Amino acid sequence: MTTKAKQFFNVTGRRISFLRKVVLLSCLVAGSITYATAQDRMISGIVTDADNVSLAGVIVRVQGSVSAVTTDASGNYTIPAKPGDVLEFSFIGMQSQQVTVGTSGRIDVVMEEEA
Repeated sequence: MTTKAKQFFNVTGRRISFLRKVVLLSCLVAGSITYATAQDRMISGIVTDADNVSLAGVIVRVQGSVSAVTTDASGNYTIPAKPGDVLEFSFIGMQSQQVTVGTSGRIDVVMEEEA
C-alpha cells in the first residue's frame, strides 16, 4: 500500500469511528428521553368517603390497561402509572371517579354515595 492510501484509510477509519460514537451517543440520548417520559412510577394515596372514613376494597385501575389494585383496610393504595394516565376508582354504592395522573406521586380521593 502506498503512503497516500495508508493516510486515506487511517483518516477514514478515524471518521468512521467518530461517526459511530456520534450515532451511538444520539441513540442513547433519544432512548433515555423516551424512557424518562414514558416511565411508570408509583402513585399512592388514600380513598375516603365524605365523612373522612377510609374505604377498604375500592378498586383502583388504570384505564386502558390491565393494571388494577384494591385499597387496603386503611384505604391506602399504590399503583404504577405515568403522567396522563387516568385512574378510575370504583366501589359498590359509591359514584365512580376518574382522576388524571399529573406530576404528583400522590392522589387522595373522596368518594360520594350514589344518589
